[in-house]
Amino acid sequence: MGRKRIIPVLIGVCVICLAWAGYAFYRFERHQMYVRNGRQALDRADYTSARAFAQRAVVDRANDIDACRLMADVEEALNSPNALNWRRRATQLEPGNLSNYLSWAETAFKLGNAGLALKALDSAPKASKANANWYDLLGRTQVALGQFADAEASFSEAVRLAPGNDAYQINLSSLGLQFGDPSSVAEAQHQLEKLAKSGPEGIKALRALLRDALNRNELDRARAYAGMIETRADATFDDSLLVLEVRTRDGQSGEALDRMKQRAVAEPRDAVALAYWLIGHGRANEAAAWLQDHYELASSPVILQMAHADALMTGGKWSELESRLSRQKWSDSDYLRLASISRALRARQAPGFIDAWVLASEAARSDQSSSFRLGVIALSWGWKEEAADLFWRVADTAPAWRPQALWLLWQVFRADRNATGLLRVASNQHKDEPDDIRYKNNYAYYLLLLNLDITRARQLAEECWRQEPLQPNVASTYAFALYRFDKFAEGVQVLEKLPDKELTAPNIALYYSLLLNAAGQRDKARHYLALVQKTDRLLPEELALANTLTANLANTN
Repeated sequence: MGRKRIIPVLIGVCVICLAWAGYAFYRFERHQMYVRNGRQALDRADYTSARAFAQRAVVDRANDIDACRLMADVEEALNSPNALNWRRRATQLEPGNLSNYLSWAETAFKLGNAGLALKALDSAPKASKANANWYDLLGRTQVALGQFADAEASFSEAVRLAPGNDAYQINLSSLGLQFGDPSSVAEAQHQLEKLAKSGPEGIKALRALLRDALNRNELDRARAYAGMIETRADATFDDSLLVLEVRTRDGQSGEALDRMKQRAVAEPRDAVALAYWLIGHGRANEAAAWLQDHYELASSPVILQMAHADALMTGGKWSELESRLSRQKWSDSDYLRLASISRALRARQAPGFIDAWVLASEAARSDQSSSFRLGVIALSWGWKEEAADLFWRVADTAPAWRPQALWLLWQVFRADRNATGLLRVASNQHKDEPDDIRYKNNYAYYLLLLNLDITRARQLAEECWRQEPLQPNVASTYAFALYRFDKFAEGVQVLEKLPDKELTAPNIALYYSLLLNAAGQRDKARHYLALVQKTDRLLPEELALANTLTANLANTN
């Protein structure tokens, strides 16, 4: 009897287990369907459906790496800064997978955040040091940050690790075209011309060669490369714009431009690219008219409305710009519309431009990248004070964008020769990365220049010098610290360990001449001070030091 009772119970348990297994299988298949459908929608550029499936997938399984990557890919396709959060999330889910860090860095690079790209690469597992793709992406990031010597070393390492990869060699040779000496430029050109004839990467080599020929205004070379690009099936719309540039310089752009206009109408992104090409060639009114003739702008994609607004701005049509913008909405980018209204009001010297700017600035608080983007726009308008305020906001509130914001602040204050601003930036950079010798040395230097906390500055400068005694900027900062503490002979010795050619650079020669004079070598000090006086790039505080030395030497035999 007991056995008869057990059997139904066992059957019931089995039914429940089977039901649960079936439900679990159903949930698994449903999740896979979300990811699969999202990928398929993304492949056919149906971004609305792709995002919808991606959102379902991440809600269904927040810790699924495939769902996370899908969400990142969709947001990147939409050019959304939210992609960065999903890329970083992927590194948290799979911290040992190098590809996650490379994707994070690549996305940051595409979104214009080279500082974050560098951080992502630095966060990668140690195995990255043996990965050619890591070095190549590092090189591209360093180029964006203006670190050209470091970029050359990174590209060279990528080529060494993967000598058969044409893309890495193209990046190295392209850099050589821009910054090499005459013999290096010739070798880079030869390499690229050879690579242009081989495989799918050849189009990249042709782009580099054509841009170089245009930059040097070597039209015979440019025509040859343009002809080669026109024969390639993989040439993009942007490639055709490069070819159009050649035709324009030859005075034969008429028919080519008409063909480009016909092509661009079908694809908003191409239309935007062509509009900005026209704007860049002094044809802003033509760009505005063409966009108005071919699109119902009020209901067109925001990128077209933005391009039209920029055309009106460039053409100085401020009243029309204000009138049109007041009737539009730019969805997530509405802060840029408000900023453009502010610019129109300011250009007309009309009341209300400050209020409009405040509205734009407040609207930009909606996500971490909006303030950064608005700052970049303001800087392009020459609104340095407004841009700096926004970049400081970003630095204080948006960790993902902080390194890039500080880098731009550095450029702003350097251009304005603002030592106090440079000290503030250097202090923040040193705080973020205390072991980075560049930031430590900069912080020490500006403390010394402004005569603030010089004991701390000397300590930092000496730490840098003991690490890199032959790095010119490091040596000059430490020598300046010794000057501040009346250690003149020691400062001279520090600088005289550098090669003679380094001593003639104005930023080194200034401190060498100060130390030489203080050490009693006045004739030699005069020689190096003369080198300093040939530059117009000194900060006011540096110029004051040079002027004081000039007066001192004039009063002594």
